[in-house]
Amino acid sequence: MFTGIAYLLANRSTGSIGKLNAYKFTPVYHELPSGNSNGKTNISWARGLKGVYIIKEDGVIVYVGMSNSNIYKTALRHFQEWNDDRNPDRITYKNSLNRKRYTIRIIEADSRRIPLLESGLIRKYKPRDNMDRQDLFFEEQSEKVELTLEELALQTIQPPPF
Repeated sequence: MFTGIAYLLANRSTGSIGKLNAYKFTPVYHELPSGNSNGKTNISWARGLKGVYIIKEDGVIVYVGMSNSNIYKTALRHFQEWNDDRNPDRITYKNSLNRKRYTIRIIEADSRRIPLLESGLIRKYKPRDNMDRQDLFFEEQSEKVELTLEELALQTIQPPPF
């Protein structure tokens, strides 16, 4: 049985790995929200997709999240203001949009891989704003996580134009 990179290379030709589109970090907005304007994002192409997203603040990974339905809406919620009594600890970057540079990487993934990929990325990068979610990862899944992360590193697909 193959493991790691050898497994990925052996299975790449059969197409059994599945679709995992990944691309470079890109600014979240190309026109920041102001007043009554919602701004214009660089990630509108991700509407309706499911997967994992990584947010960087001034070049440092600060949050890793996931969505099983619409990654565009889920990721953009972090850049909106929230008045949610049910979840007062919701992570938002709305108040620092004008002072900090936010970039995002969206990784489209199969529903079965999303939680594992999110947990593995949180464990690997230890983002500041995910510290309460460190317990999501179970050690017995470490081989699967490393395989998924290696697969992600092999991807070279560029984002669609905005």
